Amino acid sequence: QVAMSMRAVASFLGSSPMPLLENLNACPQLKYWVDTGNSFPREDFHLSPDRLPMLKSVSLGSSVAPSDPTLYSRLHTLSLSDCTTTLTLDGFIACLAACSGLRELSLSLFLQNLSGVPNTLAYEERRLAAPLPSLIKLSLKYHNVVQTSNFLAGITLNPLTQINIGTILEPVDAT
Repeated sequence: QVAMSMRAVASFLGSSPMPLLENLNACPQLKYWVDTGNSFPREDFHLSPDRLPMLKSVSLGSSVAPSDPTLYSRLHTLSLSDCTTTLTLDGFIACLAACSGLRELSLSLFLQNLSGVPNTLAYEERRLAAPLPSLIKLSLKYHNVVQTSNFLAGITLNPLTQINIGTILEPVDAT
């Protein structure tokens, strides 16, 4: 475990292949958040399966989420917290569908950053749900009810999956 700035991590990861790296945890520390005026620069680590062929676990915070579906296909653990992304909701779900071995998924302050997330419940518009048969733990935190519901409508879980949902309750427009 090495502590370094997010920019240094991005530079380090982008400089050369790391064929043996299996676990990547790149989340800024609270001290850095306070020192930079309560905001984080969004670093893009440009994660790719060509440079990181053994990567099995990714935990990213306040950065850019990967958009390469082949990177997702090898993961066993994925945690994205307050990450930006170029993916749509359907594109992200397609990436997850490629994760046949994904066992743990944690999304925090992430779903609202996906484009194409409906502002209303859209069950009838959803195509066939993506199966996540190996998932044993799912955690969704700090999303509103509509974002959480639309995401869950796009996936199919193993009946034994442990689910932890911490949602943001917002007033509902009754009109």
